[in-house]
Amino acid sequence: MLFGQRRIGEVPRGCRKGVHPSTGIAPKVELCRHIDDAGHTHDGIKRKVHPVKRATTLKTRLLISFIVAALVPLIVATVLAVPWFQSSIQGEAQRTLSTNATVAHELFAERINDRRDQMSAVASILSSSDFRDPAKLDAELRRQASALSMTYLFYIDDKGIVRGTTSGTEGQPLDWPVIEKLAAGPRAVAASEVVPEQQLAMFDKASGLALAVKATEGGSAPQQEADGALSIVGVAPVKDARGTRLGAVVGVSAIKKDNSLVDSIVSKVGGVATIFQNGVRVTTTVKDDTGARAIGTVVSDKVRAVTLGSGKTYNGEAFVVNRSYFTYYEPILNSADKVVGMLFVGLDQAPYTKSSNDFTLAMGMVMVLGVGVALAFGFFGSAQMSAPFIAVSDAAQHIADGDLTVVVPQTGFREAVAMGGAFNTMVRGLHELISSTRRSVRGLESVANDIASASAIEADSATSQASAVAEATATIEELDRSFVAVTEGAKRVLDIAEDSLEVADSGREAVQDSATHITRLSNGAIATLEAAGHLASVADDIDQVTFVIGSIAEQTKILALNAAIEAARAGDAGKGFGVVATEIRSLADSVSTSVSRIEGLVRTIQGASKELAATAEQQAELGETSVQESKRTRDKFDEIYERMNRTASAAREIATAAAQQQSAARQIVQVMHQVSAGVSSTASASRQLAGAASDIKRETGSLSGGLGGFKVD
Repeated sequence: MLFGQRRIGEVPRGCRKGVHPSTGIAPKVELCRHIDDAGHTHDGIKRKVHPVKRATTLKTRLLISFIVAALVPLIVATVLAVPWFQSSIQGEAQRTLSTNATVAHELFAERINDRRDQMSAVASILSSSDFRDPAKLDAELRRQASALSMTYLFYIDDKGIVRGTTSGTEGQPLDWPVIEKLAAGPRAVAASEVVPEQQLAMFDKASGLALAVKATEGGSAPQQEADGALSIVGVAPVKDARGTRLGAVVGVSAIKKDNSLVDSIVSKVGGVATIFQNGVRVTTTVKDDTGARAIGTVVSDKVRAVTLGSGKTYNGEAFVVNRSYFTYYEPILNSADKVVGMLFVGLDQAPYTKSSNDFTLAMGMVMVLGVGVALAFGFFGSAQMSAPFIAVSDAAQHIADGDLTVVVPQTGFREAVAMGGAFNTMVRGLHELISSTRRSVRGLESVANDIASASAIEADSATSQASAVAEATATIEELDRSFVAVTEGAKRVLDIAEDSLEVADSGREAVQDSATHITRLSNGAIATLEAAGHLASVADDIDQVTFVIGSIAEQTKILALNAAIEAARAGDAGKGFGVVATEIRSLADSVSTSVSRIEGLVRTIQGASKELAATAEQQAELGETSVQESKRTRDKFDEIYERMNRTASAAREIATAAAQQQSAARQIVQVMHQVSAGVSSTASASRQLAGAASDIKRETGSLSGGLGGFKVD
């Protein structure tokens, strides 16, 4: 409905900006003056139509805010959690690999020490005069080699001449300087050595230990690196009863093509294991594409440069044969401290990569679920929070159409209730203002009729007309004072809105500080949980080590018992060895006792670490919940702050509109004073006064028509 639809004349002239009765915004309407054919002027209202600029609704903005509030923490959590999980997986792999390398090193060293002790026992047996006969010597060497699972045994005299072998070939010079040097020593020794090709041929082992070199991706090696055989070589001097040196016995246990050691390592620690002769795999659990052991393949040039070239361990990721592994390469040194091979342990990266990918996928699913939950809560929350504003918007549209009977329901959150109350108060003020104006117009219309009647009868009625104009002036002045009251009320509403805005901003900052402290507490709980996990892992590693030590102690007891039995069978010659066996058994018992105590301590540590982990996990969950709650609280304060800001803007617009109405009323008062002066100036202007009364009547009619556009009943 247009305000002041009735217009006289076709072409508007002298239009001036007016004030919209519902919003108080000047550009909405114009007051237009028209001149009809008789020369009379008429006032009307012309509505100015402005293009409507589409804006995002409050409900849509709230929904977007909910989604953003849910997505940002999820994205941050994913960005931080995925690298952290990948780092943890790699750290766990490195710890496992380090343990595997330690066990492999100990098993290899144990194999060497066993060969040394075995050669000492064989030398003790060969010191008997019964083995001066070559046939008996060869037979005993074959028996010992079979019993000890050695590749071959041979006996050399002080001149380096082979006097007995498991193959029956003797009488030839050894021509192996390394062994000749070891044989000249005072005690039994064992070391990792590459047996030369001619030595293998001497004892008919060359063909059985031959190996073809196979190039691999990123690595190559000459065939010469596979010549000979990487072996554990044990040498022990042979002496007679008087301690006179008779010669030395040499035992060769070929590592090349013997998978027992690498299989033993893998059975204890898992993963894969390999022993290299120079840069060629001579025994391994690594499989090629056909599923066979990748014996004969070569190490990568990168690892070769570090371990074989510089004699350093290599620990890192590497491509081995046909897949990627976490690897550890340790150089194998011979008796002259020269690198003759490498001991390798590795872990397949595929399970760790799969765990990382599964975790990343799980985080993605959590993000999708979070978006779904945010959408659900966003639709519900935005509908609830935007309902009061939609109600105010609808009411404002009704007022813009001239309906002043609309009432905004005072429901919802506290600020919405206050806003609805303030809006209803403003509408009631406008209602009273329009009603008062109507009454004033009717009074002015009545006065104009009286003036017209009096001026037609006689000129001296100008005095009474002046009195009527004065009365009308007083009424307009009363209307002006009403506008002053409205303006002051609007200013008070504005002050309250701005104070509320400051309080909301302070609350938002306090919630932010609280969220920061809660986040720090949650991070501390997570760090404690990680430390407890590390403590449990270390306890598990200690438990595994104590299990290995206990097993070694039990085996040592059995060996000591067997040694004592052999010493008893040897009679007086074995008494000294029997004493040693007894001491070894006592030492093994002491180790078993210590292992039992360590196992008890490990159980205590494991229990304590589990309790600590459970407590830390509860604290971490509580901290995470508190962080989420504080974030939601801050979002609510942000929304309250935005709404209070809009309320303050609306209050400013109301105050401006009231000030404009007050200015208009004062102008009307000034006009009425001028009319009063004109009426009382002279009686001779009575005819002009009658014409002026007619004009006033028409003015009040036009104003009544404009006020008729408002519905107040």
